[in-house]
Amino acid sequence: MPKELLFNDIELQEVLRNEKIHSEFNKEELLSSLKKEIKTNLITQFGLSWYFDAFERGGGVDTLHNARVFDKESDLRKNNSNYESPVSTKLQNIMKNREKYEGAKYHSNNASYNEKRKNFKKRQERGELIDGYSGQKLKDKFDVEHINSSYSMHYSTSEVLAVGGKHKTQEEITQKIADRANSDDNLIATDYRINRAKKQKSVSEYVKWADDKIEKLEDKKKKAIERGESKEKINKIDEEIEKKKLHNKEIMLKAEKENKKNLNKSAALEYYKSKAFKKELLKNSSKQAKTQAIKQATGILIYEVSDVFILSLGEVIKSWKSYNSLNACINDLKNKVIERINNIKNRLSEIIKQVGENFISGGVSGFISAILNTLINMITTTTKKFAKLLNDILHGLVRATKILMTTSIPKEERYKQALKIFTTIVATSIGVVVSEVIMKQFLSILPESIKESVKSVIEIFIVGSISIVMLYTALNIGVIFKKIVQSIKTTIVYAMVSIETLEKNYNEAIEKIEEVYTKWLHQIKDNYKRENELQMLLIDMSLTANETLNISVEYARKNNLKENQILKNLEEINIYFEK
Repeated sequence: MPKELLFNDIELQEVLRNEKIHSEFNKEELLSSLKKEIKTNLITQFGLSWYFDAFERGGGVDTLHNARVFDKESDLRKNNSNYESPVSTKLQNIMKNREKYEGAKYHSNNASYNEKRKNFKKRQERGELIDGYSGQKLKDKFDVEHINSSYSMHYSTSEVLAVGGKHKTQEEITQKIADRANSDDNLIATDYRINRAKKQKSVSEYVKWADDKIEKLEDKKKKAIERGESKEKINKIDEEIEKKKLHNKEIMLKAEKENKKNLNKSAALEYYKSKAFKKELLKNSSKQAKTQAIKQATGILIYEVSDVFILSLGEVIKSWKSYNSLNACINDLKNKVIERINNIKNRLSEIIKQVGENFISGGVSGFISAILNTLINMITTTTKKFAKLLNDILHGLVRATKILMTTSIPKEERYKQALKIFTTIVATSIGVVVSEVIMKQFLSILPESIKESVKSVIEIFIVGSISIVMLYTALNIGVIFKKIVQSIKTTIVYAMVSIETLEKNYNEAIEKIEEVYTKWLHQIKDNYKRENELQMLLIDMSLTANETLNISVEYARKNNLKENQILKNLEEINIYFEK
């Protein structure tokens, strides 16, 4: 036998191992395990989520992005009683009790500010000082300007968070923010008139304000000229316009953009590298891990206990007609319950193992999802629903991974069952989220007495529907994909056939048109020929009067005259002329 046809040792071992696995594989046991997994998931989602789940908007850990969102939503906080804050209650209270802004702490009483002013003065004396808002040399009076105003930084939630404000006194917070406000990135020299016109406005606000003022002053000047106002008055308007044009819009906006970028970068480095943030992240992740671990462990315990009564009662109901009396029915139910309880006692070690596995999987998924959610909230603010969905997806992945790592199950079956578990968990979570959104709108119009009953029905229906659709799609994705591909191919074939057919029909139509066109030309030619002949006959003096009359009648008909307008004989001619 040729060498290449022989199995090598590794291949042979793999074949033998697979044969052993398939012979030992118990499909009923796997289905029972899957059923338990799905039922446990339903218990945790519907029966325990309300108690254990405490997901928050913003992920539960304060981030700089969420702090900025909090500031932007100031009007929403005032007008919406159901407002969900993206930052912690502690940070909210710190901002609520923020000490009053004192300009001196950021200007004359700050060492960095005074030092910067001295440096600017020396550069001006050397003729090197450039206006940060116009690009022109500063020869006259100037101000030291905060690009990002010290006032806005003082009341900025992200700035307070960046300097570790949750663990400092109000005075310490102000001192730290003052140091950041007076950093090289945030301080420039500018014409004092620009600075004093700007006041507490941001750069963008000032640019817009100046443009609006210039437009109004230009209109005022135009009207003054039309009214014939004095030159002195018009010159004053011009002076006001020039004051509003001292800055360079492009330079000013560029300075703001670069400053914002630098301040955000330094804030991120300061905050996210701090021990306080790392500690809070670990604390929140551990808390969620603990909660989800207990939730999942409780779910498997409830499943085991509930099955004792539900399965026993189900068997009794099936055999209802076989009982002679109600006592016999009750006694049988009692015996079945005791039997199952004893079964639980016998499987106690197995149940404890399952509880432990659920505890670990819940803890792992809770911990990882909390960290991921915090990372996401550094970029965008997440909702409670998103936090829950993320947690459940990760839990599904952990449970599915466990199945995939079970070597006693054939590989194909592992993939299939892992997909079932993951899809069911995710589908249930999506169903719960969707039902909440729907019910929020729908339940408001229902009486209080039936709200809870309707809520339960809607939840079960939506979750069930989504679960079935997603599970079917997941298990038949290959078949569905093949059908889609086949449909595309069929469409392409039909399209090609249609093009070919169209081309054929076009050519046939052209041929037909040519045939009809030729026929029409011949008819026209014949008609013109006959009409010409008639015209020649009409002027032929050798013909008799009768012959000429008949030819004229034919000629009139050829030219589409109505019969009542044609004179056909001498009698009609005489009558016509008499009238």
